[in-house]
Amino acid sequence: MSSRAKYYLPLLGLLLFPPTLAAGASDAQDLAADGRQAAESKTPIVVMFSADHCPYCEQVRRDYIDPLPDHPQYGRRVMVRIVTTDSDFTLTDFNGVETTHTHFAFDQGVSLVPTVRFFGVNGERLAPDLVGAMLPDFYLDYLEGAINRATRKLEQASISRD
Repeated sequence: MSSRAKYYLPLLGLLLFPPTLAAGASDAQDLAADGRQAAESKTPIVVMFSADHCPYCEQVRRDYIDPLPDHPQYGRRVMVRIVTTDSDFTLTDFNGVETTHTHFAFDQGVSLVPTVRFFGVNGERLAPDLVGAMLPDFYLDYLEGAINRATRKLEQASISRD
């Protein structure tokens, strides 16, 4: 094998078989745009407030939040975003104001992580927060119940506007 082939074969492999990215939740970037999209699809926005180096956050994200977009029942019924409370990443809030993840979490009054919050299209809260890792045996039930409450509240608001 020539020395050139040694370098080009791996590149050819990447072109033919690109690595797949894990689905999962995306970092919050533009919640105002997410709100507009959620209004069209009539879906709640599930936001997990997390912190780097928080083992409970990692567990909740890995076991419950990241799988949501691919969940057969809930994947199309929710939009999922992550806000990292100790991050200076910029984001646009529901009012279209540019801020950071840290400031948005502070403005939302989030002081404990992990916190999972259920937002409507304009940033209104649709269900009680899930705070902490809770009991692992019941966390999925709590999460599904909150998603169902949030979805019903959006549907009721949609019906009352019609």
